[in-house]
Amino acid sequence: MKTDTHRRSCVLFLVLALAIPWEAQALQPLEAFIRSARQQSPDNAEARANLAQQQAQADVALGRVLPGISAKGNYVRNQYQSEVAFAPDPTAPPQIIVLTPHNLWTGSATLTVPLVDLAGFARVAATRRGAEASAKQAEATILQVESQVVQDYFQLVANLSLVLSSERALEVAKSSLRTTQAQFDAGTSTKAKPSCWSPPSSKWRLRLATSNPPVASRPSHCRR
Repeated sequence: MKTDTHRRSCVLFLVLALAIPWEAQALQPLEAFIRSARQQSPDNAEARANLAQQQAQADVALGRVLPGISAKGNYVRNQYQSEVAFAPDPTAPPQIIVLTPHNLWTGSATLTVPLVDLAGFARVAATRRGAEASAKQAEATILQVESQVVQDYFQLVANLSLVLSSERALEVAKSSLRTTQAQFDAGTSTKAKPSCWSPPSSKWRLRLATSNPPVASRPSHCRR
């Protein structure tokens, strides 16, 4: 798990670094990389998703032990309307009583009140503890990603500084080479002859003898 997190953080840091123009990379502060890692890191996204899942499960467990009400409604369209004519008073016009109307609406409501559910309360407590653990895990993941980004950031800064210093050393060496070549062409400098040397100790001779491929102990112009 730690190796996967390290690999994901390195990949994310490289993507963020490559997404920035090369001229502007030196101007980007560390906070910019940390802020991007918080928003785009796959590890942080996974931790947030796990936290949301645990919180939803805690809400579901709590809803099962709370009083609840449910309502249901139905609509029926009848082709024919059934009605009955009723005349309680012979001298009065009959009254029409509708038994089955064309449009029939029905509804019902149910109230559920759990009395004692100890197992349900235990499940609620367990899901809450799981949500709290997921929150702590999300915080730990954020800190781990940030620490890895900081480490990779300063490693990148060190590598860029090394490249810059190497380029400067190469320019100095090229300048010295041009100066020496100009002096040699003008006749004011002679080509140096490699000095003869011998291995300083038997340990060095043993290292040369066991090297693969074999390394000569003396330059070719020093051999007799």
